[in-house]
Amino acid sequence: NTYSNIYLKLPRVVNNFNNYNNDNLVISELGSLEKYAPFKDNKLVSDVYFNVTNAYTLNYLIKNQVTRVGLSVELTKDQKIALVDNYYQLFKNYPNVEVLVYGRIELMIIKDSFMKALDNIMLTLVIIGAINWGILGLFKMDLICSIFGGMTSAISRIIFVLVGLCGLGAIALYGPINEEERSHS
Repeated sequence: NTYSNIYLKLPRVVNNFNNYNNDNLVISELGSLEKYAPFKDNKLVSDVYFNVTNAYTLNYLIKNQVTRVGLSVELTKDQKIALVDNYYQLFKNYPNVEVLVYGRIELMIIKDSFMKALDNIMLTLVIIGAINWGILGLFKMDLICSIFGGMTSAISRIIFVLVGLCGLGAIALYGPINEEERSHS
């Protein structure tokens, strides 16, 4: 490897594994460890999101080609010291560990989420409502009422209520949008 000090940081959730051999990789999850540890030319480092909190997990990673292990950000300073001491007592050597001293910690990531599906449904209903308002403004025609039997129809009213609730739910998207803007500035 020409760039011996440069490491590729893999995503915290990996859906498709690329073929890396003779590479320096920072891993965050067991799937990456299982995929890339058998390639003896890979240099693996685990980051703090691997959530290492005990000496046995630390030993497991070291035995599986991880050359430096990031300890969990949830541990206090005293717990980190105790973990390293415990590792030494059990395995008679000191592990190569690192800790996050300063920085912004990413929150939990879920690979497949019910909330993701719910967000897509909410967005779809908000778009339907926006299109209906656009048609109403341009052509004086309420598409929902036309399709589902007028304003007094139960199905039309249910759709209007769902669109309204989804519009309120979409307010929650301002947090992630603003957070995304801040991370790019």
